[in-house]
Amino acid sequence: NKNRLARETMAALSSSSSRELKIDTRNGGCGVIFEDRLYAWGGETVDKVRYENTSDASDDDEGSDEEDEEVEIPTTLPRPGDENHPFDVLDLNTLAWSRQRTGGDVPSLGLGSVLSIHLESRSFYLCTGWNDQKFDSEVYRISADSNWNWEVVQPATDIKPSPRYLTGICLHGNRLVMFGGVGPGVRQDQDPGSRYIPYTESAIAMGFGWNNQYYEFDITSSCWVAPLGRDALRPEPMAAHSFSKVDKHRALLFGGRTCDGRVNEMFLFDLDSRVFTGPVKPSRPEQPWPSRRTFASLTPLIDPEKVGEKLCGCGPLLKQKVLLLWGKNTEHTICDEAWLLDFESCASAWTQLDINTKPRAWHIACPQYSLVSTECRVVLFGGNAHTDSFPERENISEIEILDFGVQSLVHLCLSLVVASGQLMAQLPFLSPGLRNQIEAEFAVHATGPPTPAVVACRHPVT
Repeated sequence: NKNRLARETMAALSSSSSRELKIDTRNGGCGVIFEDRLYAWGGETVDKVRYENTSDASDDDEGSDEEDEEVEIPTTLPRPGDENHPFDVLDLNTLAWSRQRTGGDVPSLGLGSVLSIHLESRSFYLCTGWNDQKFDSEVYRISADSNWNWEVVQPATDIKPSPRYLTGICLHGNRLVMFGGVGPGVRQDQDPGSRYIPYTESAIAMGFGWNNQYYEFDITSSCWVAPLGRDALRPEPMAAHSFSKVDKHRALLFGGRTCDGRVNEMFLFDLDSRVFTGPVKPSRPEQPWPSRRTFASLTPLIDPEKVGEKLCGCGPLLKQKVLLLWGKNTEHTICDEAWLLDFESCASAWTQLDINTKPRAWHIACPQYSLVSTECRVVLFGGNAHTDSFPERENISEIEILDFGVQSLVHLCLSLVVASGQLMAQLPFLSPGLRNQIEAEFAVHATGPPTPAVVACRHPVT
């Protein structure tokens, strides 16, 4: 009777979970994790459009038997006709997708934007991007506590960066920190030490160029400033670089595209003193070092605000490790290298990783940190697994999760549950919270196989 009840329960759960949302595949989107949910915005997807055959049968003695043609066209999200312009939201406990409707001054930009979360105010900030029509440099804000209505944050002064995308942005305290990008010219009077290099290799991109401007946006005063001096050291003008905060006071910049091509240089940036250090390069030819790349993800595996502290007040001080994933290489194809950086010894501690999943570029990679252990889950969504030329582009639909660090005791106990076939037979009888945790962390489902859009592949990495 117990086994029959278990089968009936699993069948009911399977039936209720079959009505999954269809989530657009994409590359060039952005996302953050907030309260155990991944919020994804924007990117470029592919829509299929059917064109009716209008050839006149009278012009051909045998008539025309040509069928309507279906073609694929790239489309920037959110689509102009999308109702409510929603966030795509993934619950990381259940791996179920939902949509969070938004209103207000909805951003039209969706490609190459950067999304940040300010935890203290529970507000999302979206900045820079491209929407098939124009570049943008507005700051958009939406709060989880205000009916999910977007608003444009009007700057309090005349200082404002020029429109751009593919820039590097990270959040430091109450400041959005921005470096570089590509766009149609800059105001060098605001940042006199910066440079702008026009792009001349393609007629399509005439009028665009790279810059190495540095701006900060204070979210409390709504003021932009360009505080670097005329003689301050800064990287070359670049775009599509990786730029992430890695501890309480520093950010790391790697790779990117300059006027001379893709690079694999690394810079450290002190977020308090506003000083760049670098470039850091391999000291000898045989030293392990990531290749030149753009559109890679750079993810800290320890919460930057906890680096240098003791976990739960005991044990050794936490040391940062940074994950560099894939990107686009100098051959304009997908780079298949994944690397781990020991941040305490930046100049010499790159280690190449063997990760059993499909390499990609321009993907979303968001860390989810544990409060009680050094475990970090890196949640991957979207990205392009082939090339950026259309229509050969291959956007990835699956959610994938990479496991790093020392797992918590709860996780180790649950792994024993999953390994036991007899215990797994009792899965439908567990509390919903514990059952959801087992399903999410181990990709084990009492609900039957998930749809391709929500499948989670877990890859433990030591």
